[in-house]
Amino acid sequence: MLVKVKLYGHLPDLAGKKELSVEVNEPTVRGLLDSMREVCPQALIADLADLGSDPPELLSLAAVDGMATFYAEGINTALKEGCEVVFMPALAGGACRPSFPRRRESRPGGLGNSTNSTNSRYSILSSA
Repeated sequence: MLVKVKLYGHLPDLAGKKELSVEVNEPTVRGLLDSMREVCPQALIADLADLGSDPPELLSLAAVDGMATFYAEGINTALKEGCEVVFMPALAGGACRPSFPRRRESRPGGLGNSTNSTNSRYSILSSA
C-alpha cells in the first residue's frame, strides 16, 4: 500500500525532502513509521516517534487525511491506500525532542535579567 507523507518544520531538513511516497506493509501510522525506518535517516524517525517506549508514542503532530491522530487512535490510526500523512514538530510544549541545540539568551532590561528586578513595565503596584 502506497502512502504519501508530507513533512513540515525542520523535518524536511532531516529527510532531505518535503514529500515522500512510502510503501507500507501494516496499514497504521506505526506501520508507516516502521516502513520509513528502512528508507529515511534515523534522526528523522527519532523526531517523529519514540518507537522504543511501551507503548510507542508520537513525538510530532501527525494527521491522516487532515485529521489529527490524537482524535483517532494515535500511533495505531488506520491508513488507507493513497492517503496523505502529515508530520509537524511540536511548536510549544508537548513531548517533541528538538534535533538542534537550544540557546537561551537574556536581554538587557527584559524579564529574566537578574540585575533589573524592578522593570518599570511590570511594576504596576509599588509600595508607598
